Amino acid sequence: MNKRLNELYNTYQNFDVSLNPNVSHNLHINNDKLFIKYGDVKIPCIIYSMSLTSARIILKMSESQINYLRRKKGALSLYLSFKDENEKNNISFYINSKATQLSVYNENKPDFYYCSVEYLYRAPDDLIQILGEYIDRQENLHKRAEERFILDSKNANLSKSSVENIFFVNGKGKRCILTEISMFSAKIILVDRDYELRENAASMLLIKHKKLEGLGEMLGSIERVDLINQEESLYSVIICFDQEMIPPSYKMWVGEFLSLVQC
Repeated sequence: MNKRLNELYNTYQNFDVSLNPNVSHNLHINNDKLFIKYGDVKIPCIIYSMSLTSARIILKMSESQINYLRRKKGALSLYLSFKDENEKNNISFYINSKATQLSVYNENKPDFYYCSVEYLYRAPDDLIQILGEYIDRQENLHKRAEERFILDSKNANLSKSSVENIFFVNGKGKRCILTEISMFSAKIILVDRDYELRENAASMLLIKHKKLEGLGEMLGSIERVDLINQEESLYSVIICFDQEMIPPSYKMWVGEFLSLVQC
């Protein structure tokens, strides 16, 4: 375990993670049990972002509390709390830290402050495991999303009867063969005797697999068109998916499809 923790810390210590509601949920953070402590004072806080070496927090403080913290040269303890997987217990700990920046968060609320906190020592093992493993998963997902998978007809899940692909461009649908796919793009082969394929043209690729519910409806644009055989009007087309236009449900479907065909 120590070897794994060292690996996570050395690799991801400077990765800053913004704690939006979805990320906080995935990390199982107890948002109502987060606070800073200095002397006998405990002040609840909101963590804006966090790494394995520092954190950025928002908190409400009076002028006297601010002055006291400054007299202590910013020395404080950051208290973090996480739920374990079965949600019966909490994983909680203090991190000895120092406030390196303190500024008013909102001019309309002068008692709310934005505070940058640096840990004085290496992060606790629990934080390295929780946050480090999360960052590692996200990095692997990103690498997987960028990797284009070559579809092989030898794959038992890719028989002609199991998958159907239709490519739409200029309002017309054409059956096609899907040869490569990633979360960001796809490569297809199709016949186009009218030669309506143009680079940068808006397009949509529909993918249906008998082992998956629903379908993948991937909006995007044509990135590249190559003529394979002039007599047969056979073309190879690379489609770049529009990440802004595609709903999360369709992205999840493609993720499931990739998992299926990689088996």
